[in-house]
Amino acid sequence: MQGRDYIPCDIAEYHLLDVAELPPKDKNRALCDMRSFLREGRYGELDKQLESALTASFLSRDAEQRYYRGWMDMENTPDLRSVISMGPEGLAQIKAWQHDCPESNHAWLAETLYWHHCAWRYRSYGWAKKTTAAMWVCAAACNEMMVLAALQALTLEPRQWMAAALIIPAITAFGVPAWLAVIIANEKADSLPVLGELRDYQQCYPEEMAALMSYSGLNAYAQILAPDALPPGLLRNQTEKALIGPHYWLFASLHIHPTQFYIFTDYIPFQMPRWRGLPQDMLDLIVSPACEHLSLQEKDHLRHLIWWDDFCDDLGHKVADLVEREWQFTEVKREAEQALNANDRAQALRWLAASYYVMEDEPSAWHYLQQAVAQEPSLGGYLHHAALRLAGKFAPESRWLHNQICHNAQLMHSPQAMVLQGYCLLTGLFGFTQNEALGREWLDYALQHDPKDAWDQTGFILNELNYPDDATRLFTLGAEYGARGTASSLGSFYLYAPSETRDILRAISYYRQVVEQNSTLLSQKVIAKYPLIDNTDPFSYEDELKRAYYSLARCYQLLSYEETDTVKTAELEGKLVASLKASVDWGNDVALPELLALLSELHTLSVTHQYLDFLLEHGNKGSILAMTSLAKIYFNRKDKHIYNYKLSARWMYFALALAPDDEKVNEVFFSRHARNRWVTHRYVWSTSRIAVHEIPGQEHPIC
Repeated sequence: MQGRDYIPCDIAEYHLLDVAELPPKDKNRALCDMRSFLREGRYGELDKQLESALTASFLSRDAEQRYYRGWMDMENTPDLRSVISMGPEGLAQIKAWQHDCPESNHAWLAETLYWHHCAWRYRSYGWAKKTTAAMWVCAAACNEMMVLAALQALTLEPRQWMAAALIIPAITAFGVPAWLAVIIANEKADSLPVLGELRDYQQCYPEEMAALMSYSGLNAYAQILAPDALPPGLLRNQTEKALIGPHYWLFASLHIHPTQFYIFTDYIPFQMPRWRGLPQDMLDLIVSPACEHLSLQEKDHLRHLIWWDDFCDDLGHKVADLVEREWQFTEVKREAEQALNANDRAQALRWLAASYYVMEDEPSAWHYLQQAVAQEPSLGGYLHHAALRLAGKFAPESRWLHNQICHNAQLMHSPQAMVLQGYCLLTGLFGFTQNEALGREWLDYALQHDPKDAWDQTGFILNELNYPDDATRLFTLGAEYGARGTASSLGSFYLYAPSETRDILRAISYYRQVVEQNSTLLSQKVIAKYPLIDNTDPFSYEDELKRAYYSLARCYQLLSYEETDTVKTAELEGKLVASLKASVDWGNDVALPELLALLSELHTLSVTHQYLDFLLEHGNKGSILAMTSLAKIYFNRKDKHIYNYKLSARWMYFALALAPDDEKVNEVFFSRHARNRWVTHRYVWSTSRIAVHEIPGQEHPIC
C-alpha cells in the first residue's frame, strides 16, 4: 500500500496511550441535550441554539455534519432519542414546544423525526418479514404525518434543508402519499384524504388498530386536510421530465442548501438494488452538475458507498466459487489501496480481516486488522474479539492490545471495549495502570450505554483467552451490577467446570438469581396482544428464564445422584421436576421429552403422582415418550397407589401401535410385557379388545 500517509503499524512504534477520563455525557451529542430543554420548558433557549446550528450548517462542512447527524443519525446521537423513545409522552412534549413557540420550525422538525422513527418501529428493522398488514398501514400513516410536519417546518423556515432531507429515506421505504404526489406535480390536493387508509383499516379491525396506534399516538379520526401547495420557496417542478419521489426531495434540499454533502451519504444507499434502485444512476449522479461542488475526496466516498453495497452483507468465505472468491478479495484489496478516504480504506480492510479470520487464516487476518486499525481505530464487536485473540497470539508482550482497547472504548463504538477497559483499570490486566474508581465509572457507563450482552460477551472472551479467573471475576461483577446474562454465565461456569472445581450449590444460587430477577421484570411487563416486532435485540427474558430453569434441573439432578439420604433425595427430585416443568412452561422444547422420560425414572413416587395428570395429557395427545412412561409407571408393583397392569398394557399397546420400530418402546415392551410366554399371553389378552379408534394421536386412522 504505497502512496498513503498511514499511521505506522509497526508495533514497536506504538506509544502507550493514556486512559481518558470518563467520557462526558454530551460527547455523542451532535447539537444539544434536547430532552433537558423540553423537560424544563426552556423552549426559547433550545430554539436559539438550534437556529444557530442551522445557520452554521451553511458555513462549514463540520457544522453541516453536526446538524445533519443531530437529526438523521438518531442511533448514535442521543440529542432527541430519549424524547422520541417515550412514544406518545414524548410527542406530547414536542407538542407543548410547538404550542409555546408557534413559529419554531425546529419544533416541527422534531415532530418530523418523531413520526419518522414511529414509521420504522411499525415496519420493524431488517427485512420486515414478520410485519403485519396492520403494521404497514400504521407505518404509512406515520409517513404521512411525518411529511405534513416536514412541510410545516419548511413553511415556517424556508432555509430548513433538513426537513427535505428527512423525507427522502421515509418515502423510499414507505412510499409517496397520493396527496403529496399531486401537489409536487403542481396540482390541487384538497380533495384527497389524509390518513384515509388508516381510517378504513381501523373500522375493519378496531381492536388491533387501537392497540397498534397507542404505541405512537396515531389518531385515525383526526381531521387533517392535505396542503393546497408546497411551501413557498420550495423547488417547483418546471422541467419537461418532472422530478418525483426521493429524487425531487434531494434536489429540493439542494435548492435550499446547494453546497451540502451529507445528504448524499444517506440518499445513495437508499438508491441501491435492495431499494429498487440502479447503481449506475448513482454513478451518473456523482459526475453530474448536482455534485460539482463536492471535493474529490467527497465524490470518492460516494463512489465507495456504491461499491460497498456489493460487499456489505457477506464476508468472503460465503462465496463457494473459488474464482469468484478470488475476484472478491482482489476487488476489496484494490479498494483498500485506492480509496481516498481513511474511513473507506478501513472499511475494506476490516472486511479482509474478518474474512480471513473466519477462514482461519490468522496471519492474514492479523496483518489486515493492524492496517485497518491504523486507518481507523474503531472496531465492532466481532473484530474487537478477533483483535484480542490475534494480539494475544502474535504480539503478547506489545502495547498494541492496550492501545486498541483504549481507542475502541473511547470512540464508544464497542460496548465490549468499554467493559473491558473498565475491568482492566480495576485489575491492571493487559498493561493498564490500576485505578479502581475510574474503572468502576467506565463499567457504570458501559452498562448505561449498552445494557444488552456486552458484559457477558466480554467475560466469555476472557475465558477463551485463557483468563478463567478474570472471566469469573468479571461475571461476578456483572451479576452485582445487574448486567444481563452474567448471572446465568456464572452459573454455567460453576456447573460445567471440571469436577475438581465444580460448585453446584454456587451455580444454583446464581440460577436462582436469574429466575428471581427475570420473574420480577416479567411480572411488571404488560403482555401486549398486538406487540410490535423488534428485530434489533434477539434477547428475551423468557428465553433466559427457560434456560435458567433447565440448568437448575441439571444441578438438582447431579445432586440427587450423589445423595444417599431418602428424605433429601425426595426433596431434590421434587425440585428437579419442578425446574424442568418450569422450563417447559417457558417454552423449552428440549426440556419436554426429558421431563416425560424422567417421570418414570424417579425414586420418589409422590413426585411422580404429582405430575401424573401432566403425563396423561401428553399421552392422550399422542406423545410416544409419555405413553412409554405411563406404561412403566402403571407397571410398578412397588407403587400401591397407582399400580394397574391393564393400564400399563393399554399405554404400551398405544406406543407400539404408533411406533413399532422405536428402540426405546421395544425395550420397555420386552422388559415389562414380553419377558416370557406367560407374560406375553397376559399382555395379548389384556389388549385384545382395544379398538383402533381408541389409539390417541393418530393423524390418519390405523386400518
